[in-house]
Amino acid sequence: MSHYRYNILLRFLLVAIGLSGSSAFAANKMVELTISGDPGQNFSGDCYLKQRTGPLQRHRVKGQVPARFLFPALAFRCNLEKQEATGSLVATIIRDGIKEHVQKSRYPLKWVVVQSSGPWGHANGAVFASRPILR
Repeated sequence: MSHYRYNILLRFLLVAIGLSGSSAFAANKMVELTISGDPGQNFSGDCYLKQRTGPLQRHRVKGQVPARFLFPALAFRCNLEKQEATGSLVATIIRDGIKEHVQKSRYPLKWVVVQSSGPWGHANGAVFASRPILR
């Protein structure tokens, strides 16, 4: 399956999951993650979504720059790994049309972590040489 079709399918599934669970997650209440940088840069990772109740829900993401994901959640945290150390990857969190945080990768670090504002505080991000541990 091509990366483009995979991204479309993933977006559809995330929207369907959010809208079927509760009316509290209407389309305009979604939080957006956009991935930009060097076109064609491959990435993958895990995003942990915080709903109104219950534990964090893990969603696997994978694709190529550029990409866009809509999460039906109050907040989220994503650990993203670039396939190559060279090249750039920029993760941007957007809520209600406003950029909450922009995090750019740095050579030779391959991991980019971003989190939206939520129960853990303000939106922020960082870059790492190895996979960060979710706290």
